[in-house]
Amino acid sequence: MQTSVNNVPLQAYDGKLHERAIECLSGVCDGVVPFGKALTRSATVGIGEVNPTVRTYTSGEIFAGIAVADPTLETIAGATAGQYSDESSVMRLTKGKIWVKTADAVDSLAKSVFVKSSEPSGTAASVTDNDTWPVADQDTLTLVVSITGHANQTVLFAGATTTAAAALPQINAQLDYCSAAIVGGHLVITTDETGAGITIAIAVTGTSTITWGTPVAGTGDAATSLGSFRATTTTGYTDLGALVDVEWVAGATIGGSYFGLLKINV
Repeated sequence: MQTSVNNVPLQAYDGKLHERAIECLSGVCDGVVPFGKALTRSATVGIGEVNPTVRTYTSGEIFAGIAVADPTLETIAGATAGQYSDESSVMRLTKGKIWVKTADAVDSLAKSVFVKSSEPSGTAASVTDNDTWPVADQDTLTLVVSITGHANQTVLFAGATTTAAAALPQINAQLDYCSAAIVGGHLVITTDETGAGITIAIAVTGTSTITWGTPVAGTGDAATSLGSFRATTTTGYTDLGALVDVEWVAGATIGGSYFGLLKINV
């Protein structure tokens, strides 16, 4: 087996297929999925299910391939370059070779393949209301909440809603990816995800008259780091090579960034 690496600069980028894929399957994103990240699916989902829900690598779930780059998404209005959006269709490689960005150099093909598997450390994003309760009745009015990586969500208030206590259960019942609580007499909506890059905002498209303060962004490790790769072990990473048939077959350094060519057979 070859263990040395020919580190000649190559035209590589995160999620680029190398040669023709042997097997690519589809899936539906649960949250944002950046190109070139390892994916998992729920262990309760049947192996043969068409278009299973997948997400960036999550411990305790079943490996579901690697997100393939789709440059055509960059031509779609509102799309963010380099990633699949929440609830969109994702193409995932399960058999074949694919380039991925790595945190360190793939300078020996004998090295194992490690994937970021633990939740990023840091704080969540949050937003707090500025009102003195009670407020004008919010019945039939809407609160639109925007969270990084997810489609805007709308809360439709129903019935007499003049207190934080009345608004709280309605917000929690209608929003995903976050939770609300009453802190010091004010409503605070906090994201489930933590880390740098996670934000929350109250969209102006809502009709609710509740006023909100300046949102606080998440801090800490980048929230999109789950499913990222490296060639040496460190805290928060799992040895993917010990779980599935995956190995390095090439390495490259391009513009100061490290890349590895992975061969997978799932």
